[in-house]
Amino acid sequence: MSAMNQPEKMMDQPEIKPAEKKFIFSMSRKKRPYKSPNRPVPQMHRRDFQQAECNGALTLTGMSWIGNVSLWRMGRKNRIGVFANEGSIKHRDGTLDIARCQWAIKMGAERKCLVGTFFSYPEQEILRLHLRHGGRAIWLLGRSFPEKFNADCAKAIYENRLLVVSCFWKPRWGYSTYRYCSQLTTMCSASLVFWSLGENPCAAAIYRKAMAYGIPAELHT
Repeated sequence: MSAMNQPEKMMDQPEIKPAEKKFIFSMSRKKRPYKSPNRPVPQMHRRDFQQAECNGALTLTGMSWIGNVSLWRMGRKNRIGVFANEGSIKHRDGTLDIARCQWAIKMGAERKCLVGTFFSYPEQEILRLHLRHGGRAIWLLGRSFPEKFNADCAKAIYENRLLVVSCFWKPRWGYSTYRYCSQLTTMCSASLVFWSLGENPCAAAIYRKAMAYGIPAELHT
């Protein structure tokens, strides 16, 4: 009887199921980086920054820069200084806006090198259109470097078409830093282009000085 009851006892035992594998989230797992249209700031160079001009009269020491430094050494005869104020976007008919944008696109197609502070909105628009169409530029910053550049500026930096120079280690622009960078723009440019002086006394003073000293200057109003 014991032999006959043994299979019944074995059949009464519950079946042993294999252990289920549970998903365990690991904090060390690498996440896919977020792709932003704004690229991070490239490697910054902090060393003496000098300009090899034909006459060697202008030398900058202690400047920080990002981008193609050869744009600074190519000589002032191939550079155009740009000044544009907020008054250049307040025209009702918009003819000056169209002319400014067409001029920026033309300079970019001709691979010209523009120099400026690119502080105001019209100047930033000129810089974006100019770089978007293959132009070159030198951006003189009166403050520290931004955390990120827009897509046009980042692409130009990686294509060696843009040089960004930080003249001051300050979080924001000031009138003194803007005035310094504006005067530096005139010193390292062969010609100047003004788009509506507006109510900017600094740009107006630079324009009067350029006319007095015979520096080629164009004024669009």
